[in-house]
Amino acid sequence: MKKIWFYLEQYIHQIWFRCVLYCIISLSLFFILPALREFVPDKLGDGPDALGELVSQDALAEILKILASSMLAVSIFSLSIVVQAFQSAATTATPRANELMMQNATAHNALGTFIGAFLFSIVGTIAIRSGVYDAKIVNLLFACTLIIIAIIVLVLLRWIDEVSRLGRVNVTIGLVEDALLDAIKSRAENPFMKCNQYPTFGEDKHLYAFPVYSSSLGYVQYIDIAQLNSIAEEHQFKIALEVSPGTFCDGTEPFLCTSEDVIDDIKDALVSCFIVGHERTYSQDPRYGFVVLSEIAMRALSPGINDPGTAVHILSTQLRALHYWITLAHPLQEKRKSSTQIGCGTVNEASFINTDQVGYSNIYAKSINGGDVLEDIFGQLIRDAAVNHITAVRLRKMLESILAYDDRDFAPHAKVWLDILDQQVLKTFEGEVYQRIMGQHKS
Repeated sequence: MKKIWFYLEQYIHQIWFRCVLYCIISLSLFFILPALREFVPDKLGDGPDALGELVSQDALAEILKILASSMLAVSIFSLSIVVQAFQSAATTATPRANELMMQNATAHNALGTFIGAFLFSIVGTIAIRSGVYDAKIVNLLFACTLIIIAIIVLVLLRWIDEVSRLGRVNVTIGLVEDALLDAIKSRAENPFMKCNQYPTFGEDKHLYAFPVYSSSLGYVQYIDIAQLNSIAEEHQFKIALEVSPGTFCDGTEPFLCTSEDVIDDIKDALVSCFIVGHERTYSQDPRYGFVVLSEIAMRALSPGINDPGTAVHILSTQLRALHYWITLAHPLQEKRKSSTQIGCGTVNEASFINTDQVGYSNIYAKSINGGDVLEDIFGQLIRDAAVNHITAVRLRKMLESILAYDDRDFAPHAKVWLDILDQQVLKTFEGEVYQRIMGQHKS
């Protein structure tokens, strides 16, 4: 069921989905109106001047004609704006952010409303010109038209406000950050995805000697842990996951290992619990968010753009996300027993209370390695950031902050990257500038 919901969520976030939904609603009105006919009085008002209809059929047809032509033009114009925003984001930020931009609810509502209103106007005009509606239904259709016009005005005003921000780099960064924080919240609170900790050492390792492979090549986008656990429980064996969301699979490494040798049908059922695609997704893969942010920073530092301010903003965003991760993973009262000096690189080895609740007792999974996360952040970015004075200083302060958090997952690896940064800076700067970057001048 969770795998089905993953696919459904992918469709829901597509632009066409809400357009189709609004079109269905528009068409359904023409089936509902005849059912409401009996609730409409024969005449509106009392006395000899009472009206049988609020508007003539010709007048309503003309209104719907104007509405149809307007909505067609607005729909085409709005779609062109969305396409331009995607192109702008791909040029100034990164194409990997387009997936999040396509999930913009305001754009979906606007396009769906405009196209739905266009379809309503076309079908309404045809129905009126065909003479299938009497005065009562014409009154209902006119009331619906007024309501739709009011909705269009409200959506249009909201759309104008959204257009002024769509495609901007800072807005794109905000979208990536929101997706990253959602993924971090899910994974930091359950580092082993509600499974048992993977047995990296000890005698339990030999129990998982039966690998299960898949011919699918690509990135693991989603793992249906609940279904895996159900299969393992039904056939009474244990599972050790060898991959995580975001892992690239080339067919040579197993997806998982089982404690018992299983038949091919069960292997196929196990492999079907994995969704493999051409691109990574944000939902279960917090590392992907850091990769995308680093790509935006690298684009900002490229000679053609030369915008170190955006890179500094991204470094602050990434540090904020790491702090959020550490805070969720280790509550403050459990985090450390003694304070650590900034930049000293020492790591507190005090025992941490494992708050991860095991919900799938038949599965063993790996947590995300802090060194891999920092590799995603600094692997390519440190080369470009180290040659710019502004970003080099911010990068050093960021690494010092990670050391100060004294987290056992990230702090040891931050010390390594701090040494790499010092070597890169030494190749580029010297004298007073070098001393400032090395932290001997505080600002």
